[in-house]
Amino acid sequence: MKEGKEPEKSFTSVKKSGVDISQVSKQISDALVKLKPVLSKISDGISFTIPYIYKSQKLAKKGWKALQPYQPEELMKILLGAALVLAGGIFPTMVSTFEAIRASGTWPGIKSSFNALYNNYLVAQAEMAKDDLLDADNNGIPDVLEMDSKALIHRKSLVIIKSINTEQVSDAAQKIGTALFAVLATLRLRLAYVFTIGTGLAHMCHEWFGQTATDAVITALPEESQKLGPLLVLTTLKVGGVLVAWIFTRYIFAFYIAMSGGKLLVEALVALLKGQNKINENHILIQKGDELSKVVGAAGFAFQCYMGFELFFVFKLILIPLFFAEWMLTCTFAILA
Repeated sequence: MKEGKEPEKSFTSVKKSGVDISQVSKQISDALVKLKPVLSKISDGISFTIPYIYKSQKLAKKGWKALQPYQPEELMKILLGAALVLAGGIFPTMVSTFEAIRASGTWPGIKSSFNALYNNYLVAQAEMAKDDLLDADNNGIPDVLEMDSKALIHRKSLVIIKSINTEQVSDAAQKIGTALFAVLATLRLRLAYVFTIGTGLAHMCHEWFGQTATDAVITALPEESQKLGPLLVLTTLKVGGVLVAWIFTRYIFAFYIAMSGGKLLVEALVALLKGQNKINENHILIQKGDELSKVVGAAGFAFQCYMGFELFFVFKLILIPLFFAEWMLTCTFAILA
């Protein structure tokens, strides 16, 4: 993540707009006092994690630079293609998220937004560290150690507001929100597709054997509950229809992802071999590339179906972060949707 130049102070611009910073920070601090225990834990977690993320990124950049003679872009595409072929259907929410971001063209905005937020975080963190050392009354004790929780949060919120570039933060939040809504729209469309097919399947089954099933249920129910028979049958058929549609939708989705992964894998492999002068335009990989990508995709889809959309235990251990990310994304979008 590149460190851009320090964001400009936004205190003057906020003041000109007629906003009373003291009043705004007081309102924020009143709300944050109640959330102090949770926010403290979150802040500690962020402060602990970010340096490691930054170090990991620097190491990744060094490694990426060292791999340049070996065409790392194509190697990464090959690995990604293989992952989609062999496990794309296991991470439907994650793949849908990246597909939605790619299709909506919001990735550059997301990247720049996180850079801006990170730079503002560094500036705010530096200003907070300076504030921790201030001793206005010169009694040898930092001012922050002489304040109660409410006064301290009020002071820190004021420091944050003064130190960050509010325009950058607002723009970053807007771009990230746009990407989030794009993903939500995609997932809702998939969900609507499932419900449409499921209810249609339920009504079709109801036309075929609904009356027979209803008569059987009415016969089995006590006399005082028999009027619920038709409702129970139709509800059961609808629930079953949606579940069946969801299962088949997953298979359709997995097939699409596996075929896309096969195409990506073969194209990247061809580019890698051509870049190393291992093959020419008459090679079978180039002449039959489309057919080979379809075979690879179909084989990967068949493998996923055979495994029941599961992975070998050793791969599950290796991919624990991905399983956790899939679970987090699924829960997040379920709540937001």
